[in-house]
Amino acid sequence: IIILLFLMNMDIINCKTIRFSYIENIKRPIAIECNKDRFERVIDSKAVEELADKIAVCEDKEQRDELKKCLPVFCFHASFPNGKRGNKEAVASGLFIIDVDHPAEPAGDIWHRISAGLEKSGWKVYIAHMTPSGGLRLVVRRRDGMGIADCQKMFSDEFGIENDDHVKDLARCSFAVPRKYFFHFDDSVFTD
Repeated sequence: IIILLFLMNMDIINCKTIRFSYIENIKRPIAIECNKDRFERVIDSKAVEELADKIAVCEDKEQRDELKKCLPVFCFHASFPNGKRGNKEAVASGLFIIDVDHPAEPAGDIWHRISAGLEKSGWKVYIAHMTPSGGLRLVVRRRDGMGIADCQKMFSDEFGIENDDHVKDLARCSFAVPRKYFFHFDDSVFTD
């Protein structure tokens, strides 16, 4: 029982240094630590831009899902020192994702409302971008002593947004998007 409780709460760690992973695509699941240079090469890649734009206009869900499998992914919740992506191998990064799928208002409007209240809230958002489907993804610093799900709920409640509650496991992937989809990028995510 003690081991089970530990595994259930292993993402509740006071992370001092942020480390997250990069994976070429989900078909080739070798995880490597992501640094600023690698991250910027991915978001500035013409191939990523073309693929994301293609996904954005694709109306066939199966085809869209197949195209996504070709995009690089970031695992913002964790790093995987042994190179194998999995919850058992994960080392918590100190970050969590907010993923707003199919919002009723434009993603940029949601981000504008959130960004206006950030200073007062105490949350630190490193990345905010639109997804190819028009959703909003945020990468946020976790509060010490809190797990991913608790941080997601607190942030979502505070800003009145509906987060996809399936994005709470440490090994969760986030598909890369091009820089033109970004509303905000604070590169201190690589130095904090």
